[in-house]
Amino acid sequence: GPRVLVQGSSILYGSSLESHEASGPRIREALEARGLPDACVQVHAEPGSTFFTQRAELRSAEAAPVDLLIWELWQNSPHPFTRIGEVAYNFGQMAVGPDGVPDPFDLGPLARPMLDHSRLYGWVALNRAPRKSGGEPTHVAWARFAPTFVAGARGEAERRGARLMVASFPSLGKPFAAQLESHARTSSPVLDALRAEGATVIEMDRALMGHDPVDIRADTCCHYNATGMVLVSDILADAAVSLLSPEALAPNSAPGRDLYPTTGMAPSRDAATATQEGPHPR
Repeated sequence: GPRVLVQGSSILYGSSLESHEASGPRIREALEARGLPDACVQVHAEPGSTFFTQRAELRSAEAAPVDLLIWELWQNSPHPFTRIGEVAYNFGQMAVGPDGVPDPFDLGPLARPMLDHSRLYGWVALNRAPRKSGGEPTHVAWARFAPTFVAGARGEAERRGARLMVASFPSLGKPFAAQLESHARTSSPVLDALRAEGATVIEMDRALMGHDPVDIRADTCCHYNATGMVLVSDILADAAVSLLSPEALAPNSAPGRDLYPTTGMAPSRDAATATQEGPHPR
């Protein structure tokens, strides 16, 4: 059957969901329902990861051939990571000191080793760290991030002989229609560059336009409940099915396409009717 590799953060990992409710089994079920049985869906998503940690993980792994690479994109993706000991930290919008780590207690050069050796200190420091003041505007950061993401995602897809699909995810704290303008200002440089490269692009805020975030969320951040994950998996499968057909996988076939590019509505599906099978391949 077709081979699919999913890369992302806690969104596609399925934080708050049981293993059978997460993206791996749900995408597999959705592909089977669309006439693609025996799909192998591997999920490499990890909570808290950003593009840079995700790319590093894929680069360090064996480049086993797959037919489709699905890469999650959301507001946390451009943040770099800082490795301290065996842990990769995403400090995001936290203010950091000269050593590149948050230092809410003015420990100076001791802040980094304390973060490395004391979990209690790390928990307190990260929760007490002040946010950055000023800094680079979000749309500028995304424009700078665009070539890095496109080259990295395309490179990993090519290394595995895969088609590339990128799905951008919105916040679940406000109506999707209210987020379109801000997303256009931030993620457009990445998405436009991906389209120019022939990748398939899914803008989840547009795809989910007909749905109330309250009905499909586990929290107001970005995590889906069981119903929402079924819906997201259906959207991904709708795009994937044409990319995984024998015709699409043949040499010299057409590149990717947009799904729900403007005001399209995602398909509806009752989560209660979805089968529950197999462990989540984390």
